[in-house]
Order: sequence, then C-alpha cells, then structure tokens
Amino acid sequence: MTSPQKIAVTGANGFIGAHCVLALLDAGFGVVAVVRDPTNESKTKFLIEEANKIGKKDSLTFASGDLYKNGSYDDAFEGSYGVLHTAAVVDLGDVADAYAKVVKPAVDGTKNVIGSVKKNSSSIERFVNISSCAAVSAYDKESGHVFKDDDWNTYSTVENGDAYGYAKTQAEKAVWDDKELQSSTTVVSLNPTVVLGQAYTKSHATASSASLVTSVLQGGETMSGVSSSFVNVKDVAKGAVLAFTQDKELVGGKRFLLSCSKSMDGMDLNDIVKKFHPTAKGAIPSVHPFVFKIVCFLGEYLPFLRDQIQYKDIWKYSSRLREFDTTQSKTVLGIGEYISLEDTCKEAAGSILPFLKEEEPSQ
Repeated sequence: MTSPQKIAVTGANGFIGAHCVLALLDAGFGVVAVVRDPTNESKTKFLIEEANKIGKKDSLTFASGDLYKNGSYDDAFEGSYGVLHTAAVVDLGDVADAYAKVVKPAVDGTKNVIGSVKKNSSSIERFVNISSCAAVSAYDKESGHVFKDDDWNTYSTVENGDAYGYAKTQAEKAVWDDKELQSSTTVVSLNPTVVLGQAYTKSHATASSASLVTSVLQGGETMSGVSSSFVNVKDVAKGAVLAFTQDKELVGGKRFLLSCSKSMDGMDLNDIVKKFHPTAKGAIPSVHPFVFKIVCFLGEYLPFLRDQIQYKDIWKYSSRLREFDTTQSKTVLGIGEYISLEDTCKEAAGSILPFLKEEEPSQ
C-alpha cells in the first residue's frame, strides 16, 4: 500500500483549521497539523480524539510553525503534496498600533508560509489559502451591491477604521503577487464570509467568529448596525478538500467566495438561535443603535469632533448590505448547496452550550 498524500495545515488547532484537518483526514489524506507548540496537549489533544473517532488517528501527525518566525515552516512542509494556510490574526476592534498588531503579522506571516512552500516546491503541488470576504468586499459600495470572486477590497485602510479588512487584502495579494509561487504551485484562495458552526474547544466557542453565537446564548455584547453574511465552517472545510481534489485546470489560480446567507444585521442571529434554544439570553448591542447613528452623524458633518469621539469613516458604511455571488464555489469548486444558516446556528449552539456549563458556579 502507498502512503496517502500529505497535506500540511497551518493554524491546525484553530476553529477553521481543526475542521479542515478532520475533513482532509476523512477524505483520505495524511495531515501534518502545524501549531506553534506540538507538545502542548491542551492545544492538540482534541484533534487526536476527533481523528480517532473517524478512524484516522494514524494519519495525523504534528509539527511546529510560527507565523512570526521566518523559516519556521520549512521542516513542517517537507515532503507534503499540499499546504493549507489557515493560521491568521483576527482582530476586528480598534487596536492601538494596528499596523504592528494586525497588518504586519497577517502579511509577514503569509509571506513566511509562502517562503517555506517555495523551499519545498519539489514536492508541494498545491497551495490553498484561506482568505476572507474582507479581501473582496469594499464597504463604500452602495447597499445591495453583489461582489464576485474576482473583486478586491479597494476601500479598507488602517486609517479609515478597517485594519482587519486591509490586512486580509494585503495578505492575499502577497499570495497572488508572488510569481515564483504561481509558476511552481497550483494556488487556490477560499474567501469565506463570517464563519460559524461546531466548536471543538472552549477557545473556539469564545475566541473565534463562533463566539457570535456564544454572545446570543449568554447575553453578551455584539455589534448592531453592522451587516454580515455567514457560512458553516464545515462548508469551508469541504471547500478546502475540493481545492486539493478538483482538477487543477478548474480551480487553479482562482478565488472562491463561500457564503450560505444573505447579508443581515448581526443582531438577527438572536432570533435564529432562539428558535432552537428559547432560553438563550440574546446578544445585546455594544452601542445603542440610536447613539451609533448620532455619533456617525456628528463624525461625518462635524469634523472637529472626530478625534474626541474616535470617529472612523467606515462607520457610516457599516450597515450597508453587501451580497456575495457564490455561483463559482457551488459549481466550479463543487460545494453544491450550502448548509443553511438555521442548521449552522443550531449546530453551533449545541456544541457551545457544554463549554458554557463548565463556567457555571457549582451549587
């Protein structure tokens, strides 16, 4: 018997990375789960347990790699057929020194991964990058604008308040601008909207995009007046498997938007989750919608107040509905029909509740 083709996955213990690891194992690949510290069982044990449940424990190995360290992925990628890059810095809020804390690690980290891919180009045939819809959609487009796979975010900057969108855009451009990478490897980019779904760990439930459902269950704060679209993490993982298995002539050199829902206010998740969990407390807006509108008005029309209220230009566009054309991901990539947002929220809430019960004080 021949050994299965090996895929190295960066950020393997993260919310998206973990699902991709398990989907690749289930599809018959060997997986090298790349994490910062493979000896830290609190970060890796759950992956071993989940791999064992599907009878794939022996096809899973671990290696070390750090976004912040040049060359740290060299050994992890050695002998791999493909690399799936999921490791990322996620920070959507106002961050002091955003270039250093958000943009630099996203861009330099991606370049470090690319560098290690090129060093192992004798074996690596495919590089799949998990990017984001934030690298596609521009906030200043009119409400209802439909973005396609080949659109780019030309609006976001650190200065106008969207360091995350700028970072994701620049990080993905680093992939497509690298001619050496393009000439040696089949490259595919997946650009999901906000990712929800099953949480395997407490950190998935509280420190990833799945925490939006956690906020609904616990009554935590969330942003109101900010439009979002959503996708199930299992469909992202399915897309990753397809990016490695579909004919490279079909998927190579392409970007694929992944989304299961229309654009909506983040507060709308309250009603969806409560259908299945009526006792959910419901997320509350971090800023009252009326107050937010007043702040936006003052910031836009009274420039001398902007510093005092820490106004960001992006705020005046945040409620605009941005739609995404997922035709290519359904047909060319081959995802077919997406898991519905209702089923996604039901699954997410069901997996998160046990972690919340762990936090309840004993009687």
